[in-house]
Formats: sequence, structure tokens, C-alpha cells
Amino acid sequence: MRNRLIAFMKSLTISAVLVFLSLLLGLITLIIFIWYSTINAIISIPVLVFLPIALIASLTVLIFNKKWTPYLSILIPVFFTVSLCEELHSGIGNIVDALQGIAMFGNSALAPINYLMTILLFLCLVLSLVSCFIRKPNVTNVTSLEN
Repeated sequence: MRNRLIAFMKSLTISAVLVFLSLLLGLITLIIFIWYSTINAIISIPVLVFLPIALIASLTVLIFNKKWTPYLSILIPVFFTVSLCEELHSGIGNIVDALQGIAMFGNSALAPINYLMTILLFLCLVLSLVSCFIRKPNVTNVTSLEN
């Protein structure tokens, strides 16, 4: 078992490590968002739809090494972007109240959680974008029509 784990770790590419990090940060963000939704009583359905889709797509890119996985890896930043925008949209009242120092649109005590989720989702977005542009050596002849 140990030898298989060492062989697996040696076979990892930089792109796979970046996708794994974005998957891990996205999973942490999803857990925080579900906890935040129970506190804030505002459930953003697009975040609860697109963030798990991004996580499933990231896991699929990690597990499978097929000709269609580079195309799927291009969609992962799109899913993270939609999740980021919708998270900001659902928490903008908290952020505005924290910046203004008033209690009008949301709960300013929840603004640090919004900041944290925004930073985590932005990191997921950047990591998944960078992994798209790194060459994946195991995928051969992706754009060829002969295969």
C-alpha cells in the first residue's frame, strides 16, 4: 500500500496538484457556505448548485485521464466564477453594513465570513485557471480528429 501511495505521489503533475488544491479549498468553502446559510437564513441556490458541480468536475479531472478532461477543466473556472459572484451577491448587504458601520441591509457581524468565502472562492478560481494553462503530459493528441 505504501509503495502504491509513493508511486501515485511521484506521478502527480503540477496541474493535478493545483486542481486538488482548488478541490480542497472549494470543499472547505462549501462547508462554510452551508453553515453560513443556516446562520444568515439566506440560501443562494446558484452557489449550492454550481459549487458542487465545480467540485465534482475537479474530482473527475483528477480521476480520469481522457480526451474530454481538458475541456471539462476549462469549465471548472466558469463554475467557480458563478459561485463567487453569487456568494458576493448574497452577502453584499453584510459587507456594505460592515464597511458603512451601520445596520441597514444585513448583518455586519457576518461580513468576515463573507470575506473568507470570497477569498477562498477567488483562490479556487485562480488555481483552476492556472491548471487549465499548464500542459498535461499524460493527455496526448487532444485536438486530433483521427482519434
